[in-house]
Amino acid sequence: MEQLSRIKTQELGLAIPLHARFLARDRQIVGTTKDYTRMRGLRVARGRLWNMAGECVIGARVADQLKLQLGDKIPVSKSTMFTLDAPPLRLRVVGVLDTSETPDDDAIFVDLDTAWIIEGLGHGHTRGAQHGSAEATLYTDITKENVGSFHFHGDRAKFPITAVIVNPNSDKSQTILLGQYFSPDETAQIVRPREVMDSLLERIVMIRSYMIVIIGMVSLVTLLTMALVIVLSIRLRRAELVTMSKIGCSRFTITSILGTQIAIIITAGTALATVMAILTNAYGAELVRLLVL
Repeated sequence: MEQLSRIKTQELGLAIPLHARFLARDRQIVGTTKDYTRMRGLRVARGRLWNMAGECVIGARVADQLKLQLGDKIPVSKSTMFTLDAPPLRLRVVGVLDTSETPDDDAIFVDLDTAWIIEGLGHGHTRGAQHGSAEATLYTDITKENVGSFHFHGDRAKFPITAVIVNPNSDKSQTILLGQYFSPDETAQIVRPREVMDSLLERIVMIRSYMIVIIGMVSLVTLLTMALVIVLSIRLRRAELVTMSKIGCSRFTITSILGTQIAIIITAGTALATVMAILTNAYGAELVRLLVL
């Protein structure tokens, strides 16, 4: 929030806070302001935008996949506010966004107060009860009747957010902002998403090209190695093949025997490679994570 205040004070552009640290039914909870919906051009298909803590507006795909309607409640998956044996905070659906064909369709939007309550920086309990007492039962539903009891501990100006979206007023404002955050002493950095994604995709395409070349070379070397092994095997078994010919085996029989042996080796190798590929696809990510950590 200190970074947000710093940008707002300079009046260099529209600054929109984002808090995206928690999930509800495996969907991202995004704490922000109504400026975000206007900046993104999001329209409410049913209901309205949030007006108080505890209310949420869900994306079109969230509503469709989770079968949610106005008035339904979504439990927060993870929250530091409550103990493990306590029921989670529940968000009440007051609006459903129209389809935008963007990641916004998969998000759950709340105000910053709700995001901070989920994080444990604020809570509500029975009025007049002391903190930590048995009477200070924490509310898990925020309603019009108890919203007044919710309060925060600490300096809200220093509360955490995940990022700030800045829409500069002009190219000059953009240059000034970029210059301010260019210093190596800064604890935050500015990135331009389009440029970052273009650079990332360029690297991915380049790496993909390298991988195709490497796979092609490895495949060629493998085929040559297989051919070499087969030729050497036949040469080493020359005496055996001569004996088979002398006892009456035809060329077709000898070729069939050698072909069958080669087919058995290739089949066994293919089966082993298939099993390894399936295991790698299923557990490769976890294995790499264990090796890295």
